Amino acid sequence: MSRDRTDRYFWEKWNPLKQQRFFRLSLVGMALTMLGLFIALFLLTGSLAESIEKKKERYGAVAVIANEVNTLRARQGDLVDQPVDKAVWVVVDALDLDPNLMSLRPTTTEDGQKAFQAEFEALPLTRTVALLAGLRDRAGLQYPRCELTRNQSDPRLADLRLVLAR
Repeated sequence: MSRDRTDRYFWEKWNPLKQQRFFRLSLVGMALTMLGLFIALFLLTGSLAESIEKKKERYGAVAVIANEVNTLRARQGDLVDQPVDKAVWVVVDALDLDPNLMSLRPTTTEDGQKAFQAEFEALPLTRTVALLAGLRDRAGLQYPRCELTRNQSDPRLADLRLVLAR
């Protein structure tokens, strides 16, 4: 049974005036839908930009407080009163990194401040992070120069060279 061309679309059975009205309303409906989508996206973009600005302001305020907390924490470490080399040894001993410490020798920073250079070999990442956190939190030390390289014999481990100063 073949279908007539007139049976293909439901509106073809309507009279021409009704079809014209239907298409006009369809066109207006599509235009209103597109306009509504455009307005919704415009408002959403505006609110996202506003939200980003508020979060930037909040981050700026929190970052200052976080720096102050880190500074105060560094001043309250149990090794702050110790000389740099002794504080390094205490942290190294506490983390059992004696076999990894290759050298600890006096040096100066670029601005002429007394410092110590420490070289560690074959450190796993977790121990490297624990060492850096211990030196910062317990001893109040800063790292004016820090080099982290891949260990030549075992690429899963790292070699660390630090210049430590207060």
